[in-house]
Amino acid sequence: MDDNMMIDSTTSARSTLTQNFQAIVNNNQVVLDWKDFSEKVLLRPRFPDYFRYFEIEVSDHPNERLIPHFPQAKAFIDDALLNNGRVFVHCNGGISRSPAFVVAYVMETTKMDYQHAYSFVQNRRFCMNPNEGFKVQLKEYEPIYSARDS
Repeated sequence: MDDNMMIDSTTSARSTLTQNFQAIVNNNQVVLDWKDFSEKVLLRPRFPDYFRYFEIEVSDHPNERLIPHFPQAKAFIDDALLNNGRVFVHCNGGISRSPAFVVAYVMETTKMDYQHAYSFVQNRRFCMNPNEGFKVQLKEYEPIYSARDS
């Protein structure tokens, strides 16, 4: 995670994208957006002509399966960063879902173990606190991507 990736909430997403709209419209900007079904109905991409959005429908529930979505999210982020873009990762509160996906991204990209990746992201997003089910899945994900990469 560097200056090209940011985690926050839906409310901040609206203001951040609006405030920076003129400055970044010509760059390769992407928004990675986590929503549950009810949020997806109410919250729609605000600037679809200027930003590339990738929405994944997941709820902030300990039984929600995140692991199947990690490869798609990583591919989306990698593509943006490879093309000199910036990525804004957000969910409703910016506390559980989006940080969980960023931890998974950091784990797989840097080969950090769960605890180091979690600390790395938490040092940049102090209020993060993925639910317990997400934490379990992040720990389970390490041997999955390690086996796939070997």
